[in-house]
Amino acid sequence: MSLPPPASPERGRVAAGPNRARDRKKYWLLALGLMLPLLALAVLYWLGKDDLAQRQARGKLGLADWQAANLAALEGEVEAYKKALTQAPCELPERPGPATEAPAPAGPASEAPAPEAASPAGPVPEAAPLAGRGPVAPSEPEAGENTADLVERATVMVLVDTPDDLTQGTGFFIAPDIILTNRHVVDNLRKKRRGAQALVTSKALGGAVPARLLWSTGPDELRDYAFLEITPPPGRHPAVLALSGETRRADHISSWGYPVLFTKTDPQSAALLAGDLSAVPEVVYSEGVVSVMQDLDGLPLINHTAEVSHGSSGGPLVNARGEVVGINSMIRLDERSNRQVNIALGSRDIIKYAAGLGLTLSGR
Repeated sequence: MSLPPPASPERGRVAAGPNRARDRKKYWLLALGLMLPLLALAVLYWLGKDDLAQRQARGKLGLADWQAANLAALEGEVEAYKKALTQAPCELPERPGPATEAPAPAGPASEAPAPEAASPAGPVPEAAPLAGRGPVAPSEPEAGENTADLVERATVMVLVDTPDDLTQGTGFFIAPDIILTNRHVVDNLRKKRRGAQALVTSKALGGAVPARLLWSTGPDELRDYAFLEITPPPGRHPAVLALSGETRRADHISSWGYPVLFTKTDPQSAALLAGDLSAVPEVVYSEGVVSVMQDLDGLPLINHTAEVSHGSSGGPLVNARGEVVGINSMIRLDERSNRQVNIALGSRDIIKYAAGLGLTLSGR
């Protein structure tokens, strides 16, 4: 009886090869499965350790407190700007000057403001301070002039300077030597702040000239008027604008003035603030319509869309005939819709108030 031939060793090894490969693959997968969680734990530990070290370092350096204080300061600035947008648009955020000029140092923290002295402000007095100056005839356009040229010739920049700050606003001539502006523009004059002085300038004047306060409304009044007096330079004849108490919703109007948003990029403005009194910034024009007429305790308010901003206070709101229908005095901001409402005090009240001071104003 013959035995079957023995199995070939080579064939046995070939048959067993795939099984061993599968076993090795299983071992590698198992090892990899164990290593990945360990690796992830190591990374998390390293990150946590680094973050803890950074927090400890910031704590030692006081950076956490500094960042918190810086954030609080930024939030305070945001609130201050929001509050400023609800107030009269005339105060400069800082004292401007040439790029090379260092900011003026503030006074000592313990220094109290100068006491408020008696000033020409308040209710209409029995002795009219503007008596004997009217009636005032408004100017007509000169040869080659149009209505815009006439209004520009009547509009001035108003600057009130003190050792601590500078206020910029706008005004316009209602008589050959009398300028109407807002009380809050010249508040430092009204309060007789130490060193306060006012200058007005325009192309019609040929440069800056000093101004003095004749009369202003009080800070507790709804009215916001101030009357300045100047002596025009020889040969200079600024225009006197007519006033009109008639205006209606949807009337086309324009605002004229010196908003800081524009004057801060005007080289002439920079030269003026650097001390060149012959430099005259460009007056800024914007147009719009009357949105709505409102009455606040007898004071006419003109809500309109002609753009105004800081520095526009005291500027004329003019109709298509070149007549002043109001004086730009305030803005109101709606934060939800990010819309701004521009408000002028109507000329009807200006005419009435000026009459009580002894000055008769009339339309063209």
